[in-house]
Amino acid sequence: MSDDPERARWTRWWVVGLQMERSEVRGIGWDKACSRVRALEQRKSHGRLIEAIPAPRRFDGQLVSRWSEQRQRLRQQAEDALDEGARRLQRDLNRRGVLCDRRHPCEVTLSRKGLRAARAESAGAGKQKHTAPRVRICLPRDVSHLNRTRVCDPWGERWQRNGGMYLDAWPQIVERWSSTEWLRVRREKRHCAEFDMESLSGWWRGLREEPAFLNMTNPLLGRHLAAKFHAGQPWTDIGAYLAALPELLSSADATMRTGAKGVGRTCAFVGSGHDLRCARRGREIDAHDAIFRANGAQQPEDRGRFMPPEMLGARTDYRVNCLHNSSALPSMRSEICIIPLPWWLQKPGGESVGNTARSCCERLTRSSYQPSSLLPLVKRGFAFAFLNGAASFLASLPLSLNGDPTLHGPGLADSLLFPQTPVTVPSDSFLSNSGGNALYAALALCDRVNVFGAGLFSEEGASGDKLYAHSYDDRVGRCATPTRGLGPLRMAQAAPGANENINGVAYAPRWLRSRIQDELLLHVMHAFNMIRWVQ
Repeated sequence: MSDDPERARWTRWWVVGLQMERSEVRGIGWDKACSRVRALEQRKSHGRLIEAIPAPRRFDGQLVSRWSEQRQRLRQQAEDALDEGARRLQRDLNRRGVLCDRRHPCEVTLSRKGLRAARAESAGAGKQKHTAPRVRICLPRDVSHLNRTRVCDPWGERWQRNGGMYLDAWPQIVERWSSTEWLRVRREKRHCAEFDMESLSGWWRGLREEPAFLNMTNPLLGRHLAAKFHAGQPWTDIGAYLAALPELLSSADATMRTGAKGVGRTCAFVGSGHDLRCARRGREIDAHDAIFRANGAQQPEDRGRFMPPEMLGARTDYRVNCLHNSSALPSMRSEICIIPLPWWLQKPGGESVGNTARSCCERLTRSSYQPSSLLPLVKRGFAFAFLNGAASFLASLPLSLNGDPTLHGPGLADSLLFPQTPVTVPSDSFLSNSGGNALYAALALCDRVNVFGAGLFSEEGASGDKLYAHSYDDRVGRCATPTRGLGPLRMAQAAPGANENINGVAYAPRWLRSRIQDELLLHVMHAFNMIRWVQ
């Protein structure tokens, strides 16, 4: 075993995860799986409901709601947009049939506290508090049909194949409600998730206003560097990093000048989700102005993940996690390789990303993204672009940026890169994985973003297991049968980001919650027209 502790830890992880051959993964055929895929409602107009929702402003370092600043007409437009978005969200959730369905529907409601506070202040009823309107998504009151439902990755590590209990992935709230007898008030625990729409609007606007990628003149480059320096303490080789930055940050400048963001620019984010196997969308994908992908999907040299172009398209313009075993493949010459935000929070000398497609059954491969590895590739003509976290910083959206959340659990607090007072966390994994960073870049660079190949799969609707399935697998895997000593994950309800130790796996709760949080975030973005989720 290597003397390198980081390598040794990954070697131990691989030994634990490698327990079976690919043929041992139980699953269903694609014909049956595709018959279960239900399309979301597609709106040709793609009207931007999110644009009608005012974003918070900053005053003396504090976030202040802007609801009370709006004139009556604009405030009414915002309320109408929230109402319409909530209706779309509930309809899409129940129609898609993964988290909810028509037999067991989810309930979407709006918290009106922010709206009432704005009206009260405009009427002179007192000082407004920052209580922005929230969208709340709740499972049905009766969740008995979900008691055995799991969330799992059939092609992941052994504990991920067993998965975790679906209900444990949802936060719980205490709801008060009155029965028909008005004297009786009941308290009831419900499984609900909330989204602060004012903060989400501010984050989305910030993405569109700030440069998508960093360069040497960006005023917030220093904050990114501060996070890197803090991650590396004690660090004696700062000079080498500072010397390499100008060449690294400028490697994509010439290409980026020909592809600057602009009005009318429509881009595609293409994941590896199961629904791409069920429709031939290759020509539709390739017709976009720019195409964003993550990992080895549709790299011609990676035969294990390359699908016919008529299904997934052939073009890629931007890719997160582009290297394969630290090498640049020939197809990379036509792409820009995006360096994701967690790079700034990885320890200097330890910047690396895994390349393994199926943790259950394949040997570990990992690519180095250290400056000493990237500079030779830049000299050979390959282009790298460092993603800019300024939009999230300015909007005070505390999305977690663990360098590798699947191994290290909670990394640095957001005290350096995102130091402001936290508001609602839409998803604590969105910026920690390759796909989330690719979507972040597309939203920052493009006027409109169509999302392909994203989301979970359920064979039996709301009551069925929620599966993480890839279009390049030869079948859709099922959750593994729990073995003695290693059952499905169970955990007590705790605040998002809590680091409980379950089955000896400290990062399991974050993994379990993020599967559902990311799915809900996609639904919210689609309902309010931040993206168009194509299925």
